[in-house]
Amino acid sequence: MSVYALSAVAAQQLPLHDIVDVYTASWWPLAPGWWLLIGVLCGLLWASIWWGWRRWQQQRGKRRVEQLLLAPVSRISDVTLRLKQILLLKYSRPQLAQEFVSLLLSSLPPSQGAFEAEALRYYLERQFQDHEPDDAEAFQSWALKWWQHAYTQFKQEVRYV
Repeated sequence: MSVYALSAVAAQQLPLHDIVDVYTASWWPLAPGWWLLIGVLCGLLWASIWWGWRRWQQQRGKRRVEQLLLAPVSRISDVTLRLKQILLLKYSRPQLAQEFVSLLLSSLPPSQGAFEAEALRYYLERQFQDHEPDDAEAFQSWALKWWQHAYTQFKQEVRYV
């Protein structure tokens, strides 16, 4: 008997499977590495959504104060009243009544203190006098600039506004 005849007989007796073509192999079920990658990506997505939600909630008070400062004004005293309402979040009424100007200026960086003090005194002197409507708008923009610097000191108090 020839060698080929023996191999044909042996092949018929062994339980061999057909050769699987590369293109017919399935991608499912996934390997453990893919499951790990999917888990990590889902965790990162959840963490970013949670972080964004917390940040949005923390910024809510800041947005409300900015809306208060951006509301239309016709007099300088309107802006002064709004600034006092903001300062009441952190300071007591007697302290605010005695030290209004110094409390405003203490929230500014030292490099801007002298220039801002002059501007604030100018507006406060003119609040009960006749003034141009542009003065009220300029004081409103000053107050908004002050708030952007002072927000870091008011973070805890503004959170619950």
